[in-house]
Amino acid sequence: MAEHKDQENEIISKEKYTTTLEITSLSGERTFQQISFFKEVGQAPNMGDFIHLIKTELGEEVEIGELAPYWVFKTVLGHPTSIKNIRVVRTMKDNTFQKVTLL
Repeated sequence: MAEHKDQENEIISKEKYTTTLEITSLSGERTFQQISFFKEVGQAPNMGDFIHLIKTELGEEVEIGELAPYWVFKTVLGHPTSIKNIRVVRTMKDNTFQKVTLL
């Protein structure tokens, strides 16, 4: 059996997670948005994943504001935005999702 040493040929399986974000505007209006994303099998979502997710999905530069009881991300000063903060309400692993295998 041949071993593949190239990373291109590695088999990577991913699990699906869905997170609910509460977005608070500068005027105080709150909206909720659900976003799905993938992580490698055995890895839990971390703070860096959420910062990257908010940047790619919402186009906002954020930094952590509060850790407890919920993760609250505040927008970085200097960037024009109508968002005051983004709070992670919940994150769930989708156990009904078939693992994605990438070659």
